[in-house]
Amino acid sequence: MIPFKSHESGQTFIEIMLTVFMMSVLLIPLLNLQSLIIKFTSFSISHMRRITLLKDIYFHTILDHLQQKEPLTTKQITSPPTTITLKQLLPAKESALSSFENIVIDKYEALWQQGNEDNIENIVIVRFEPQKKES
Repeated sequence: MIPFKSHESGQTFIEIMLTVFMMSVLLIPLLNLQSLIIKFTSFSISHMRRITLLKDIYFHTILDHLQQKEPLTTKQITSPPTTITLKQLLPAKESALSSFENIVIDKYEALWQQGNEDNIENIVIVRFEPQKKES
């Protein structure tokens, strides 16, 4: 009969399997969190790219307006695929802005698809447009 050695070092198969199971239970939520952070970061980068693009189009529109060109009202961009529209509005009569003369509201709207979702980004700019002096 072989004597049972209960004081040998090392782990049994059950102990190793329990350790692997506990590590997987702890690591799976961390991997899910990392994937979620990457998704939100890429969305934020895309979001900031479109805001910068809208700002650039706004400045080009102002330059065209100062040079007496016809302002841009719609623009299609292929990379990233986006439709940008410009609407120039006057303040509503009940608005506090209506008490000021020569106030113009520029509304830029970017429409794009990301995955299966339609996304809209708006930039609203309130600006003073001085009257042209007649000579």
